[in-house]
Amino acid sequence: MRRLVVPMLAGWLAACGHAPLVPEDVSTAAIDAWKMTGRIAVARGNEGFNGRFVWDEKPTGMQLRVRGPLGFGGIEVNGREGGYTVIHGGEHFRTSDPETELSALVGWWLPVHSLSAWLRALPDERFPFQADRDPGGRLLHLTQRGWSAEYPSYRQRAEFLLPYQILLDNGEVRVRVVVDRFEAKTN
Repeated sequence: MRRLVVPMLAGWLAACGHAPLVPEDVSTAAIDAWKMTGRIAVARGNEGFNGRFVWDEKPTGMQLRVRGPLGFGGIEVNGREGGYTVIHGGEHFRTSDPETELSALVGWWLPVHSLSAWLRALPDERFPFQADRDPGGRLLHLTQRGWSAEYPSYRQRAEFLLPYQILLDNGEVRVRVVVDRFEAKTN
């Protein structure tokens, strides 16, 4: 009996050594409808902003809402490639180029077109990038479009392994994002 138990135990222990430490994740790249909520802190020189955000992505368009403490201030962007509506300070305007116009509005370059991918720890495939991944394939560092993105921690969200913290830096502006909630939506 002992000759049978020792090899079985050794085989079982070897199998345990290869078991994943976290549940296998499903890539968010193929999801076309999702909602993410969290907190954001922006620092530029001696100026800063803290607030909450909601990013709601659908095949028909996106909606991004960023609000300051107690819901004051902030900005809202709605639309899709080719036409966006921006609401800021009680003013509404339409734009087909949100990166240029929103950057002028906030006073620093905001890579709007890439944020959807970066929030899900994906490079924006439309632009050149450099990426460092851990042995499990998780994105640790991304350099793209003049920005550096660090992904120091991840959390399992249903079947998705998503960043919990995202640290963005372009040499002038530092942005810290904490993802509180993520849900894939069915249409």
